[in-house]
Amino acid sequence: RMIHSALQERRVAHLLASSGGHRNVVASYFHFQEHQCLYLVGEFCNDGDLYTHLTSHTRNGVMDEQSSVHVMTQIFHGIDYLHRVLGIAHRDLSLENVLLHDGECKISDFGLSVDAATRCKARVGKEYYMAPEVVAGKTNDPHLVIWSLGVMWFILLTGTPLVPLASPKVDSFLAFQRCGLTIVFESWGLASKLSPWAVDLLSRMLTVNPSKRISLKEILTRLSSQ
Repeated sequence: RMIHSALQERRVAHLLASSGGHRNVVASYFHFQEHQCLYLVGEFCNDGDLYTHLTSHTRNGVMDEQSSVHVMTQIFHGIDYLHRVLGIAHRDLSLENVLLHDGECKISDFGLSVDAATRCKARVGKEYYMAPEVVAGKTNDPHLVIWSLGVMWFILLTGTPLVPLASPKVDSFLAFQRCGLTIVFESWGLASKLSPWAVDLLSRMLTVNPSKRISLKEILTRLSSQ
């Protein structure tokens, strides 16, 4: 698995270099092999990862709506580039896998990525970022990344994951499924701090049924008109 991950990292690095790269995806400059080890040399990001930034450099470990939208917009554009231009599905999106350089977000860590057209039932990634259909072992599709992005945004706003696991076996997930995101924010005293626009968009991202979940194209359209 480690060999496969390293080779996939190298493959994505080659695709990035061939396509010219994107400001919101970590650039890879070159690679070399020594003593049966593969080394990838990439862009230096001086501000660490987004999770560490959130927990160490923000007030109370959360962001306000405006700051969170600024961050997520960059991540949306990076993911759009990976999907639309490179044909790559990341499969391990998390705050820890977004690096920061002078305040700019850059998606990293492509060891678990696959071709976007690939349909598989492998359960990969960090559990509380997994979409319900991934947890259930159903075939992956493009909508699963939207759930992971929604969880990332939720953590930026609240400092905590939505649920530990998006499974009917988890009480908090059942409660969320029954009540919806608006009730969650109201019960946590956050509803007054968020605009109806943001709550509606995040609710559409965190829709349990993937066929009813908003698409990345629709998200970008909404952001451009906001």
